[in-house]
Amino acid sequence: MIKQKKINGDVYLRISDLSTLSGVNVRTLQRWVQDQELVNFATCYLTRSGINYFRLGRPYDTDELIYGSTFKYKLLDEDGNWL
Repeated sequence: MIKQKKINGDVYLRISDLSTLSGVNVRTLQRWVQDQELVNFATCYLTRSGINYFRLGRPYDTDELIYGSTFKYKLLDEDGNWL
């Protein structure tokens, strides 16, 4: 079952859901994320508790990078609070 979050009309997927939809193994996707090979395909968001979510497409201008990261962004709710 695909567990997606919808925030402000955007759909955010867990890595396992991205694997199911794409047919690519989770380990391969994890490696691609770590190697920043998905930055032109999907944007990686991180919750405060450390869970990665992905939104297809490039980051928005308003997305806020995680401190010290060059490719992971904070997953914010409709009010701008970090989830």
